[in-house]
This record gives sequence, C-alpha cells and structure tokens, in this order.
Amino acid sequence: MLPMPYRAAWTVILVAVGLAAGVWAKEADTVRIRAQPAPGTAAEPVPPEPPPPSPAGDAAASVPSTPDGWQDAITGAQVDEPAGAVAIYVDAAKGDDAATGEPGRPVQSLALAADLAGAALDRGESVRVRLAPGTYREAVAFPAPTGDGALVIEGTKTGAVTIAGSDDWSDPERWSPVPRRPGVLAAPWPREWGDPMVCAEDAPMGPHPPRLTHASAPDDGTAVIEWIPPVGLNELAGYRIDRRDGAGEGATWREVMRVGPATGRLVDESIAGAAPDAAVFAYRVAAVDSEGKGLGVSRAVRIHAGRPRAPWRRAAAGRRREMVLVDGEVLRQAVTMEDLTPGSYVVDDGAPADAADGRLYLALPSGARRGSCTIEVALRPEADAAAPLLAVEPHADGAGRNVVVRKLVFVHHAGRGPQAAALRIRGCRNVLVEDCAFRWNNAAGMQVAAAADVTLRRCTAAHNGGAGIRCAGSINLLVEELAALENNWRGDRGGVAVGGVAGIVLGPGAGRCRLSGVRAADNRCPGVWLSRATGHVAIDDLEAVGNAREGLVVSDPDGPVIVRGATIAQNERAGLLLAGAQRGVLEECVLYGNAGSQIEVLAPPSPQTPVHATLARRPARCTRHWRWRNNVVVSTGDDVPLVRAPADADFMGTLSSGRNLWFGPDEDHAFLLAEMGFPLEVWQQVTGQDRASRFIAPRLRKPEALDFRPAGDSPWHQRESWPEPTATAANLARLAQYRAVRAAVTTAPPYAALADAVGAAWHTVDLATVANRPLAGRDAWLGSPLPELAPGQRVIHGVPFVIPDAAASGGRAAVVLRSAHALATAGAAVPAEVTVPVGRKARTVYLLHGCAQGDRFAPAAYYDLVYADGTTAGLDVVPLGNAPEDTTRLAERKRLATVQDWRPEALHFATERARAAMIVGEDNPAGRVRYLYTVRWPNPHPEKTIRGIRLASADPEQDVTVGVLAVTLRVE
Repeated sequence: MLPMPYRAAWTVILVAVGLAAGVWAKEADTVRIRAQPAPGTAAEPVPPEPPPPSPAGDAAASVPSTPDGWQDAITGAQVDEPAGAVAIYVDAAKGDDAATGEPGRPVQSLALAADLAGAALDRGESVRVRLAPGTYREAVAFPAPTGDGALVIEGTKTGAVTIAGSDDWSDPERWSPVPRRPGVLAAPWPREWGDPMVCAEDAPMGPHPPRLTHASAPDDGTAVIEWIPPVGLNELAGYRIDRRDGAGEGATWREVMRVGPATGRLVDESIAGAAPDAAVFAYRVAAVDSEGKGLGVSRAVRIHAGRPRAPWRRAAAGRRREMVLVDGEVLRQAVTMEDLTPGSYVVDDGAPADAADGRLYLALPSGARRGSCTIEVALRPEADAAAPLLAVEPHADGAGRNVVVRKLVFVHHAGRGPQAAALRIRGCRNVLVEDCAFRWNNAAGMQVAAAADVTLRRCTAAHNGGAGIRCAGSINLLVEELAALENNWRGDRGGVAVGGVAGIVLGPGAGRCRLSGVRAADNRCPGVWLSRATGHVAIDDLEAVGNAREGLVVSDPDGPVIVRGATIAQNERAGLLLAGAQRGVLEECVLYGNAGSQIEVLAPPSPQTPVHATLARRPARCTRHWRWRNNVVVSTGDDVPLVRAPADADFMGTLSSGRNLWFGPDEDHAFLLAEMGFPLEVWQQVTGQDRASRFIAPRLRKPEALDFRPAGDSPWHQRESWPEPTATAANLARLAQYRAVRAAVTTAPPYAALADAVGAAWHTVDLATVANRPLAGRDAWLGSPLPELAPGQRVIHGVPFVIPDAAASGGRAAVVLRSAHALATAGAAVPAEVTVPVGRKARTVYLLHGCAQGDRFAPAAYYDLVYADGTTAGLDVVPLGNAPEDTTRLAERKRLATVQDWRPEALHFATERARAAMIVGEDNPAGRVRYLYTVRWPNPHPEKTIRGIRLASADPEQDVTVGVLAVTLRVE
C-alpha cells in the first residue's frame, strides 16, 4: 500500500472519472450485531437454486427468495433407546472376561463386549454397553445394528471413561540409560511404522547390513540419511553413497559421496536443484574396504522428497505417528538424535525387515525422573494406520442404524492419514454422539462418514494432531454446542496447516447440515471448513477466533449456505474465505481483527489463478449469488483490507450487500479489488452495493475480550434510519478507470532532482544483448508473467525508459539474476552476474527493476558502475521487506531501501532514492497488479567513462530474485 502523499490523490481520481460529489457524502451512523431481526422486520429468506445468471447489478434476481423452513427440517438423529435393551457392563479395573457382562458381573475388555453386543444384535435385540470409570487401553470395532434394534455405547460418568491408544511404560525396568547421552533413556520399540514418504527398497546384501535408522525429506529441499554401522566387518574403511534420481526406466545409480567409517549421517542439499520430474530419490549406503571395494553389505531406501515451500507437504516431524507423554504432556518428536533435547523423543525403526531391533529414545522433561513419572506411549492402531480406537460400522451386507456413543473420552490414538480418527462411525443412519471428548490424538478426533440423520452434541475436540472433527458424506447433520480447540498440533509441528485440515471439517457430500453454538478457537489450522457440500447448510452462532489460518472456509458448495450470528475474530488469515461458494448469506455477523482480511473471495478458476495456500488447490468455480447484510466488519491492522475480492463480473453482478458497518485504520485501501485498495465509495460505485452501509467506528464494548456488543453510543443503534438507495449495476469499466488513474498517480510524479531536466539529454542503455528472461510465457520474468509492461518507451517518474522488445531480442526482455527460484530459462542457466555494456559518461543512472520474495531487509543484489580506468562505484539493492516490529526503524529502512517485493500487498514506498511504479493493464480491470521500482543513482564520478554496469546477485541460492527491465542515463 502506498503511503500518502498519495491519499490526496483520491480527489484527483474521483474527479478524473467524473463521479458526482453528492455520492461521496459521509453519514455518521452504522450497523447491528446479533441475529435477531430488527423490530417490525422479518429475517430475509434463503436463496434457492439460482435461475440463469441475471443482468449485472440486479440484486433482486441475484439473490432470489425461497420459502423458509428447510433449516427446521434438519432434525439430526431420532434414536429410540429401548428400556428393555440387553445391558452389557464393562469395567477395566474390576471386570473379568470370564464373566457374563450382567449387572454385578462386568467383563473387562471392550473386545469381549463387542462380541456379546454383536451376538445380541444378530438376534434382533437392542444393546446398551455401559463402561465403568477407568482407562480402556485397546482398540475395538462394534457392529452397527442393521435391523430395528439400537446400539448404545456409553460411559457411566461424564469425563471419567477413557479409551486410550497408549500403554503405560512407566516401569523403570523398561528403560535403560544411553551411553554418552546424559538424561537420555532407551527402550525397545515394537513397531515399524516408519515414515510414509520413506520406504525400504532392495533386500539387504549380507547378514549384517548398515541399518538405516532415519531417512527423511524435510520441506527445506534436503534429504537426510542416517545409518548404524554394520557389526563384524574388520575390513570396513568407509561407505559409498549412491543416489538415483527418479523412478523411471532411465533412472540409474550414481555415486555422490564417500565417507569414513565414523560417519553415520548424510545431508544431501543438492536435491532441490535436481530435475523437476525427479520426485523420488533413492539412496544406497554400501560398506567398502580401504580400496573402495564393496563388502557385500548395503542398504537402499527410497525418498519422496519434500518440496520447498509446498504448504501441503509435511516435513518429517509431521509425517510420523508415534506419541510419547510424560505426566500427561505430549513430548516433541525429533527426527534425529542430534535434535534430541529435554522433553523430546526419537524413534529408530531399525532395519525394515526386523521388528525386534527398533529403539525409542526419550529425553525426559526437566524435573521428571525415571520411576517417579508416568510415561505413556501410543501403540494403537498397530498395523492399519487409519484404524480407529472405536469403530462402529455395519456388516458388509447391510446399512447400519440407531447408534449412540455417549460420555466417552478418546486419547492417544496413533493413527495417521486423512481418514484416521480415534472414533469412526461409518455407513450408519440415525447416529447420536454426545458428551464425548477427543484429546491428544495423533490424527483426527472423530470421523462420521457416509451417514444420515446424525446429531453431534456437547462434544469437545482439543489438541488433536489433525482435524478435531470430520464429517463427510453425511446428510441431515445437526451439530450443537461443540468445541474444537487447539487442533492440528502434529500438522503444525510438521509445518502444515492446510489441505483440508480444520478444527471442524464438513467434507465432500455433506448436505442438510446445521451447526449451532459451535466454537472453533486457537486451532493451528482453519477453524471451520465447509468443503464441497451438496447443499442446504446453516451455521448459527459460530465463534471462530484465534485460529492460525482462516476462521471459516466455504469452498465449492452447491448452496445455499447461511451464516448468521457468527463471531469470526482475530484469526491469522482471512476471517471468511469464499472459494467457489455459490448461493450464500452472511448476516448479523461480526468479523473483527482478522489478520489477512475480514472477507476474502477467491478469483474464478483459470490457468493463471494461483493455488491458494489454505486450499492447496485452485477453486473449482467462481463465487456468486451472495448476500451480505447487517454485519459489523472491522479491520485493526494498517495493511489489512476489509474485503479482498477479484474483479469478477459473476461475483460482483450477483452480490447483494447493504446495511453493513465497515471500519478500519486505512480507509483509502479498505476494499482490495483486483489487488488494488479502494475506499468504500469506490466499492459502492464499482459493485453498485452497500449504498446503505457506512464506514465509521462501531464503538463496541470490549472487543479485545471478544465482547462485540455495541456500546450505548454505538452508531449501530441508528442503522434502521439509514436511507437505502436502490442498488445499481456493477461497473467493471469504472474499476478499470480507477486502476489506470491510480497507476498514473504512482508513475507520473517526477523526482525532485529532475525539476531542472527540461531539455535534458538522455541515453537509454540497450539490454537486448544481455537480457535472459521473457516477460510472459514460460520462465517469465521473476516467476510470474508481466504482460502489462509493453515494449517501447515509457516515462516513469520523469525518466524515459525503453523496455526491450522480446520479439526482436530472442524472446528475452529482462535481466534476471540467479536465485533459488530463478535457475534456468528454457534450459539455460540463469547467471548470478551480468555486465551491461555502456561506454559513455553519465551524470545520473536510473534503473527500472523489481524483486520477488523480497520479505527481508537485507542486500539482495549489488550493482556496480565499472569505469574505464578499472575503478568501481557500488549500489546495494535492498528490499524494504516486511514492516519491522519496531516501527521507529521504518523511516530509516525506507531511506536505505532501493526496491520492494512486486506484490501489491507489500509495504510500498516512495523516496528521492527509489520510487514505486504501479503496473496495470489499462483496459483489464481483472488483471494483476505489480509494482516495479525506479532507482535514482547519482554517479559519484561523472567525469569518468562508464564501461559497464555490473549486476550481481548477493547470493545465488537466496530466495529473493532481482530483475532489471531498463537502464537510462542522464548524460548532460
């Protein structure tokens, strides 16, 4: 966002596009907060399946009405629990599996209870399984009734009956100290779960091969291989490491390194630069003698390498499924022994074919002592990583029905994968789960799949490694008073908070769903995710606060989706994300203080649409037919927009929005349309909506304490008196005008030093001979096309620049310096250093350049004037980067900075040393916005001839990429 002096430019813009002054008058009143209709009014009906697209701006047609009542038809479960059901009593502490399960003679195991229940259900009877307080350390599957009977599995006391995937390993005799590792204990590890992205390949050659202990591919573009030396090899002189890139027929082994006998770990940093199609890397560790000959002892592994910055790929710590708890605290899982610190553990799976040679290494937390602390180790499920602790599913020959799970606590489930959950109910109708808790499981807490007539009531899912609760393919689903808190700890530790994980996930195929009184808070992922629902979803009184991603994600539902009375606040990304969401209502809601934006609407799908970081994909369609009404929408960050939306005719032409209270610290950039910020007035003119809305401080009671009720003097109380002019058609042509004028405001003002430049002599330097990247197409510019910058002369900040014509220069139009993201152009390596020929004197050098990934205030490149006598004069190319925490340092950084990241949301600036230049397509309101920078570089030796200008990357392996588009000399 550009700072003002550009604020004053809005006056220029409004005059330039011919807007009537009366439209811009401010009104000092605002909105309402709760979901109760105003006196004398009724709640508006829900939009049904839309008719063919209506003319742009036709609000009445874009959100058509339909009879109310479908929400009341979402009844959830209606389970008849017969009083005469067969009762099976279970007691983990006092039961006996030789008993009958009758009152006074409880069985001990859930497995036997499941067998007894199955027999009774086969007889057509209803069954009630009653669990006494205690911990049940087992995993079990109950058959669901397929007839008229019911199955009830319940604890006898809320919160006191626990089904655990862990065993108690507190016995000090189980553990032994590790030599030369003070404070580290070891115990035999009975599982071979491994890393799902690392698998054994090739049988060991010889009886005692080097044993592979770890092979991981973190998301930093490296591979880590570790092994334990073989025993009984006196001739051992070292190891030969071979690598095979790819898995196709042409992939061959090649030696990459030889190491000595004391080495047991290899970090391969070269895979990041391997061929793009080499997604799989195989490594072979072979023992060799002093002459380099193999000793017949080797081990090979295959690694699916992590991709740097791929947000849906988990690093090694996030792909494991082991869990260790000490005194109830889940410890941190380290990947290597080098990373082992107090309060962490490492699992050594041992040789893939030997289940008896694994080890668990444990560094107890500070203050814990062996023999005086409780150690629990998650061991279930054993083989099938997706198996639950408790499954309720029908037999293969029928559909289940009439299932109740009540008053149970599920902990320490060691599952892994998107289908793994501690409790799984699948293929059943008429399902009630209530008063249950799901805590500290490795994957999801609960999953309900392919079910109908389901009620989830008064349940809590907290501290689960993946999603808290997941429902997919469920019809007539009622969720009441449910809390999802601090979930996705495993994904967060593995660097993943996206890709379908959320506190609560209503997944594909969910339809006729109602969420009421749900709280999703402090999850390390989105709070609630509605993904590809089949239709008719109502969300009432949602509280989505403090989540690490979005508060509520609505992606590709058929609609209608009704969100009423929600509080979506203080999330670390957008409050509400709409991705391909059709036919929706957002009303009586508070969206406050979310860090990314309050409402984000994704652009319609196209090859140019970027993959969204949370969805880990592009939306499947455009967002359309939404009504936003009677909401309080407040941003608290200087650079955080209220709305982030594309310039999409389908979205804007079918949006109906009014009587909203909008407010934020940056009024001039409150609405981000097609990557450019505008005030409410422009939003009104472009969309034709929000004519009865106001931009004014809402004066809420204590928003910092999540009390968003309006204070007595809040303008919200007067909102019914606001006049509501008729909505007009969306006008994208006007948006194109705004964008063009706004771009001119940033590019037209000349440098102050050019005040005397009338009649100045200029010389444009020809970059065609050294240009190495096109501006469009494959390998374009800085990794993102720049088609808006046409070839030829452009005057920017008073300087005439000439953009090379790619068609006349071998398809190249820019000089890009090598970085981790700019490695090659059409197969040719991108250079780290380029010298541009000049051959003349100059008073001042002006450059037009840009950068990508410029998030850090640190040198990204160095420019040098190379004089004919061999001397040089340098310029550091320093991006301004992200705003510093100490804002008093920002002014000094701006003084020193010479460029900034090209993204429009970056903190852009204008000084007498460097200035931002906004680049847009003049006739394309939906085109991308990019920022380039001009640099004014006074020549310290104007009397010397400049032989050339040397451009050099500060570090060819850095993330930031710098590109130069034009150079002009002032020569008089």
